[in-house]
Amino acid sequence: MTRALVIGLDSVEPTLVFERWRDELPTISALTRDGLWGRVATTVPPITCPAWPASLTGLNPGHLGLYDLKYRVPGTYTRFGIVSSRLVRKPRVWDYLTRSGKRSISLFVPVTYPPSEIEGLMVAGFLTPNVHSDFTYPPQLKEELLSVVGGPDNYIIDVYDYRRIPPRQLYEQLKAKTEHDFKIIRHFLAKERWDFFMTVIMSIDRAQHTLWKFFDREHPR
Repeated sequence: MTRALVIGLDSVEPTLVFERWRDELPTISALTRDGLWGRVATTVPPITCPAWPASLTGLNPGHLGLYDLKYRVPGTYTRFGIVSSRLVRKPRVWDYLTRSGKRSISLFVPVTYPPSEIEGLMVAGFLTPNVHSDFTYPPQLKEELLSVVGGPDNYIIDVYDYRRIPPRQLYEQLKAKTEHDFKIIRHFLAKERWDFFMTVIMSIDRAQHTLWKFFDREHPR
């Protein structure tokens, strides 16, 4: 049976990962060699939202009505809110798969809070408010999820206030977040039956926002 595994790397600079550093990244190199790889255009604007909802629906920001992590409250010009999955009103890939009886697992994909009812499992990622919220589907999945990392005190939704964290400390926190996520990913990859598995690593986004200036010699700093 053919299955699909999608690993999203939010904010990766593609010419570095797929060209300049390709030989230094053996796993990504192997995936591009043995998997499906190609160049695609991103959204305008090229940011986390609308990019991920667009990729999951096949629709551009104009069709979705999403252009940023914030949205203007209808009928107003000065009131804004934070986007959520409720604003993605078009079917996403796992919705089509559910209709076809296929089982999906979605872990940490942006703009999936609150999680959707699908044939499979969903753990919302970026924009999940806190560990006490209902961020898993089915709801009882949360208990198993938290047990994988040793309880709610060890669960990492995001690295908050990352722009204010000193570089070395930020690196350690982002590394811990990535290891935390892959521990969960490996658990469900091995344990669950699935036809479609998707996860997104957000730590790269936080690193790009704060550390790019140390890499780019032309950056105004």
